Amino acid sequence: GAVMAEAIHSQISGDFLECTICLEPFKEPKILPCLHTFCKGCLEKFVGKQGEGKFPCPTCRTETVLPAGGVAGLKNNFFVLSLRDTVQ
Repeated sequence: GAVMAEAIHSQISGDFLECTICLEPFKEPKILPCLHTFCKGCLEKFVGKQGEGKFPCPTCRTETVLPAGGVAGLKNNFFVLSLRDTVQ
């Protein structure tokens, strides 16, 4: 019943709706080619500490080449936004 639903909600929120950099719910989630997702602001700070044009994924270290628009040019993760709206 309700206890199980709450446990599932917490699991989904923690595993799929929180940025592993800031540990908060995603703000403007951006998805990398390796399929890991982070907040736009968190990625901008992370990328700012790296060299120009490319950076390693904070989770799996796969090298990501920045698009022309920088972090803003990365694809939005609409699945995360949709899932968040569903479980809230």
